[in-house]
Amino acid sequence: MIKAQNMVRLRALTEMVLDSRLSDLRAKASQRQATIEKLEGLRAPTPMLDDAAGISDALAALNFQIWAEARRAELSQTLARQTAVWLDSRDHARQAFGKARGFEKLAEEIHLQRRPKV
Repeated sequence: MIKAQNMVRLRALTEMVLDSRLSDLRAKASQRQATIEKLEGLRAPTPMLDDAAGISDALAALNFQIWAEARRAELSQTLARQTAVWLDSRDHARQAFGKARGFEKLAEEIHLQRRPKV
């Protein structure tokens, strides 16, 4: 009886850990996706300057390109860090899932062993 109660408690604990790991994974994936979308926003085509554009327009376009390139580099580094954290979080969620399913199977086996045989 105590073994079954402990198994139920352990199963509940592993389910809580799994929920926590999955929540963390969703948060990391959301942060990573936001960075990807920011990078995609900076991939706008280079504005074409026509003959009517003055020197100030050309300087503004050049300054924007310099800024955008620096921002892309910064976001790329952020994305690399976020991807590493996301991969770690995914591995932790997989382990928690395996443990939760393992306790689920053990609980089923204990339940089947306790059933009266007909």
